[in-house]
Amino acid sequence: MQKKRWLVKTAEPVMQLILARKLGVSPLMAQLLINRGIYTVREAREFLNVSIAELYPPELMRDLPEAVEIISKTLDRAGKILVNGDYDVDGVTGTTLLVHVLRRLGGQVEYYIPHRLSEGYGLHTPVLQKARASGVELVITVDCGISAVAEVDESSRNGGPVIIITDHHEPPTELPLAAAVINPKRKDCRYPFSDLAGVGVAFKLVQALLDKRGNPFSWEEYLDLVCLGTIADIVPLQGENRILVKHGLPHLGNSARPGLQALCQVCGIQSDKITAWDVGFILAPRINAAGRLDDAGLVVEMLLSDDYDSAFTKAQLLNKANQERQNLEAVTLAEALVMLEQNPELAGRDVLVLASANWHPGVIGIVASRLVDRFYKPVLMIACDNGLGKGSARSIKGFHLYNALEYCADCLVGYGGHAMAAGFSLQVEQIDALREQINTYAAAHLSEADTEQVMELDALVSLQDITYELINEIEQLAPYGHGNPGPLFALKRAKVVNCRGVGKNNAHLKMLLSEQSVAMDGIGFNLGQFAGELAAAREVSVAFTPGVNTWQGRQTLQVKVQDVHIEPWREVVEQQGGLQPEYSLHSAGDLILVPETITCLLQQFMRSRGYPVPPEMNALWPTVVTRDEVPPADSGDKLIQAPALITPSAGRSCQIPAGVLREKKLVRLSQTPGCTLLVVNCAANALQVYRYIEEHNAQFTGAVTYAHGYMPRDYVNELLNKINHHIKLAVVTPICLNEADGVSFDRIILVRPPAVAADWQLLKSLASTRPALEIESLYSSEDWEENRSCLEELAPDRDVLAHYYALLRSLALGDVGSCSKTALLERMAGAGYFMHTCISLIVATAVFADLGLLQFYWQEDMLKYKLLPLKGRKMNLTASPTFNWAHSIKSNGLHWINLNVKASGA
Repeated sequence: MQKKRWLVKTAEPVMQLILARKLGVSPLMAQLLINRGIYTVREAREFLNVSIAELYPPELMRDLPEAVEIISKTLDRAGKILVNGDYDVDGVTGTTLLVHVLRRLGGQVEYYIPHRLSEGYGLHTPVLQKARASGVELVITVDCGISAVAEVDESSRNGGPVIIITDHHEPPTELPLAAAVINPKRKDCRYPFSDLAGVGVAFKLVQALLDKRGNPFSWEEYLDLVCLGTIADIVPLQGENRILVKHGLPHLGNSARPGLQALCQVCGIQSDKITAWDVGFILAPRINAAGRLDDAGLVVEMLLSDDYDSAFTKAQLLNKANQERQNLEAVTLAEALVMLEQNPELAGRDVLVLASANWHPGVIGIVASRLVDRFYKPVLMIACDNGLGKGSARSIKGFHLYNALEYCADCLVGYGGHAMAAGFSLQVEQIDALREQINTYAAAHLSEADTEQVMELDALVSLQDITYELINEIEQLAPYGHGNPGPLFALKRAKVVNCRGVGKNNAHLKMLLSEQSVAMDGIGFNLGQFAGELAAAREVSVAFTPGVNTWQGRQTLQVKVQDVHIEPWREVVEQQGGLQPEYSLHSAGDLILVPETITCLLQQFMRSRGYPVPPEMNALWPTVVTRDEVPPADSGDKLIQAPALITPSAGRSCQIPAGVLREKKLVRLSQTPGCTLLVVNCAANALQVYRYIEEHNAQFTGAVTYAHGYMPRDYVNELLNKINHHIKLAVVTPICLNEADGVSFDRIILVRPPAVAADWQLLKSLASTRPALEIESLYSSEDWEENRSCLEELAPDRDVLAHYYALLRSLALGDVGSCSKTALLERMAGAGYFMHTCISLIVATAVFADLGLLQFYWQEDMLKYKLLPLKGRKMNLTASPTFNWAHSIKSNGLHWINLNVKASGA
């Protein structure tokens, strides 16, 4: 068993702050979202909320509307329809879905599942010929057909049937000339999500068909099948797949289908508590067993059955087939290990290519996966029969199987698949040639780092961090699966209180770990082999998932151990590569969440009053607001007017274009000859949008940057000077536009609406220097609400001020007090006054100073203050210049926002 190297993902404190404050989650939860490639608040909300309403319109998929028309007309004339599916779980669930829906719509529908061993994968000409002879008008494929160029051509030349292809595999260069080819991976398909399973593609067709037919029943009734096929096909549980599985699991657990009820009964699954793990490791193997060893049509019969007893009999047959599959798998694995042990030269190759006439082609893919886990090398297993070898391959990260087989194509009869898994066939005499060629390819494409097994960990934590609250919080990330693994943490140098093997043959590891004053049980399945050496160790480092153990009605926290190391921490953990430096963002604190113009206005006002400002406010260079716009320091008790952020005479010139949802547009942005400026309103948004582009838009890889007002001005100037050399997209805040003179750009996109009219006027002025340049807008009404929220926090009301002053008095020792801004925000939140940033505290403290209630200064994160005698005075808030100024800023800003929201109809 190869030892794994641990890799702790880089912590990103600034992104943690952004997501934690905006979402109301813990910093650790925020880091888990970041580790899953989620950088914007909207993305995070969609991921956590998983609304079924977020499914994309099926009509966006290429050829799908045409397919709906063809199917609908066939139903109208009672034409015969054949559904041709694949023999795996994805294929049989998709076939069941389509057959059941079409029959409920009155269609004459039959189905066909090819035999894995005698026919193989895909759409076959003999099937089409038989369909034609029996009067079938329309054939619809499920989870196959994208490469069936010859088969579709034969059908067209010989009078039918008409063929609609639904598939999700990688399309070849030449597509079949079918009546419709529905595949979200088509290069000319504009569907926003390309990773649907085959059943997911069939489901989108059903959605549109039911809509076309007046929705006589709900497509939600079929989420059980969609969920089952999606999990089993190991597609990424992100985007639409996550939505379908999240909402599908309850439907699966409460399915009205006798076939699914019977299968859960046979497997011993509590259907009301079914999880993605149950689907992937208990249900799916039994369904797959039918296709691996015999005829997968049995599964479709079971899933379509209306009779429980009949379905139960079929479920028992599936369970028996799975037991047979497990036995075959164990024998095959043992034979493969003997081969490698007896032939060191074979075992020493970069890619393991093994063949035998004793092996069943239905189980070699599973055995190949077992060997990859054991040796961490790509593995090709070949079952030989009558001079022909049927192969199944599994890979490791960094070795693209499909490309490797393409390189070896002259050795093969046929091949297909993707980066991590593939199937192929060849003449037996070509096996040695294949072994040599694929290892030649590996020598050129596999690095030493690729062959080292890495376990990626989400964060380094302590046992004190593991709480019921944390476990409840991270459960929001479920369902877990490919593309969305369960959280995996690292515990550094914990003490081993006791350790022993448990279970049959002591296969599992039971341990008690302690760190500081916390002790916690740990269980490591299939790690019992380490019990002896761990029992002798004083300290261990543990890779684990936190969980709750329920025993006899009692719940206790535990760590589910995934891996252990006795070696010193520095030898087993590395940090991932660094990110672009987040200049000054750490020192800017939560002010990065505030529109920079508002912070500039407050900064200059505070200075004009002679008041100290927190250190993070000094990091922002004040170029947006002129000295003339700042009220004089000696204003006394009179009302101080805010700068003219909007005036009645500004009219329509202050209205900005209505926006649209940005994320999906940002993904499709293309490079232009010049540079594209994406304008946001604060530093946090600059970082979020920059990271989103990096993650989701490969066209700008290495050609995107960001700038904001907390970066050194010289750095921003240097960065902007690089535009059009190798920078093709820059995410900037309005404060940086003052530095943009002479910068060449040919597109401006407003990705967040400005907080104040002055920013919009500045942007318009910059755009006017480029003839015929129109400012585009990508934002939603929610973004206007964020601006409202910032303005509200700038001007705290009487209740907030009263509670804050009472809090300061309660924290003071005598008349002197000190407290961190973080602690003050937490105490205010505990009393029901939630604030995203410290800006309310800054303003409120100045208001109290105006009214002679205290003296203060800021020291790093700490507010230091001295309470002054009240002397029985009754306080009048309008006597505070700071209070009047802040509320005037708020009033003007809200007026401008309301003007734009009304104009856009948002």
